[in-house]
Amino acid sequence: MKKFKLCIASLAVFAMIFTSCSKEEEGISQAKKTTLSFEAIVNDLVSNRAASKQSLGDIPECSNDDPAFVRIILLQGGTEVVGTSNNPYRIDLASGQNFTVEDAALELDPGTYNLDHFSVYNADGDLIWLAPRGGDLANFVDTPLPLSIDLGAGVKKYVEVPVLCYDNRDVNQYGYLFFELDTNQAVEFCFFANYCDDSGRHFTANYSLDVWLGTDNTGIQLYNDLEPTVGVNDHGDFFASPLCVALPYNEGANEDYIYYEVTLLDWEANYDSVEHKVLSGTLNKNDIEAHFDGNDNIDYEHLRFNCVEEGVNEEYVAEMEAAIENMMEEINAIPYTGDPDYDFARKMIPHHRGEIALAEIELEYGHHEEMRNMAEQTLTSAPESINRLQNFLEQHGEPEPISDTQYIEEMEAAMEEMEVEMTSIPYTGDPDYDFARKMIPHHQGAIDLSLIELEYGVHEMTREEARMIIDSQQQGIVELESFIEEHGSPME
Repeated sequence: MKKFKLCIASLAVFAMIFTSCSKEEEGISQAKKTTLSFEAIVNDLVSNRAASKQSLGDIPECSNDDPAFVRIILLQGGTEVVGTSNNPYRIDLASGQNFTVEDAALELDPGTYNLDHFSVYNADGDLIWLAPRGGDLANFVDTPLPLSIDLGAGVKKYVEVPVLCYDNRDVNQYGYLFFELDTNQAVEFCFFANYCDDSGRHFTANYSLDVWLGTDNTGIQLYNDLEPTVGVNDHGDFFASPLCVALPYNEGANEDYIYYEVTLLDWEANYDSVEHKVLSGTLNKNDIEAHFDGNDNIDYEHLRFNCVEEGVNEEYVAEMEAAIENMMEEINAIPYTGDPDYDFARKMIPHHRGEIALAEIELEYGHHEEMRNMAEQTLTSAPESINRLQNFLEQHGEPEPISDTQYIEEMEAAMEEMEVEMTSIPYTGDPDYDFARKMIPHHQGAIDLSLIELEYGVHEMTREEARMIIDSQQQGIVELESFIEEHGSPME
């Protein structure tokens, strides 16, 4: 790389008063808006290099190109008011000058704003200067972004924004991701991981994430050693939040352009020391869009360390895991109201949906007639129960809370036990066998909820539904256990 020549462009921000007079108020001036304009004043900082306490290293030479326009993102109270993260706002510079032309988008109400992005381009659209907002190069300016700007009516404001010469090889050192400096769309993508010990027990995993642009780890690195937020929730359970990152959006549907590595980390309080295994993969546009769930939700990429035996069909395992996770997310997202009948009905509906999802997976991958018949029966009985529960909710109307809320703790404990048992059962590579073993704690969870309903509920409609569930699920457990005993473990 060339020896550097570093320049700084001190961008002067002038707040000028925009006034408006009506015909009736002709001659009376009243400030209503504050208008921002930017002027670039370039100073050579080469002489300041020796004074720096930190080596600048191989910063590229500054371009001699004339600046033509700038792009900005201006926020107020955390809300983007000029420009967006996907599309920073363009403001042209006056011909042959270093200051911007007047722009209606910069006619702003008085208040406090934050400049979160500032980049300067030549006439060909090449980025030549950039205001750092973090990274190593933020140390070489007095005021890195975000920069707070107070605009008051009747007040002229002067603000300097330091801008460093730009080279995309050093983009992370400026505190940006490369695609933030492009007008391409960025999308969110999330990761989550489980770890299984040698007994097959599942744990929420701690891990680190690295992401590159390309198909291996020699490309441009976008993220380095990111880790999820981990801890213990109010119920004493270990948790890890999904780790979400912004990724560039590539128009090539099947063209792999993102490479990631996820490294398993120790979590002493949750599980014993582990081998720091690495799971890696590539992503294309189709992979990313497959995780979109409606307009607002994103399904995370679920990774599993040591959870699948060699030779096991990972597709059915992933689908079963996703079905269980989605079911528990739906159940846990439903708040308690103090009305046991109402809460029983609302919790049982996603419980049944989880049963339907597992049955559909069995029909897709399973081969044994006995398990396939049971899955077929589920696709009939579960929707019928859902319809009865939904009819109850419509007739019941608003919840009717009772004074004894002990049922809430019992329902939570029942669902927690069901989740732990379902997720701790290791996969064997036999979809029928795994379906049978997973469905037993699922059925038991339905029985437990129904017993709680019979103890605390008062509406005969839900009490009768609970009795029906107990009868059918107990019979189901008998049939599942019989199949497992006759079938034998595929691991033996």
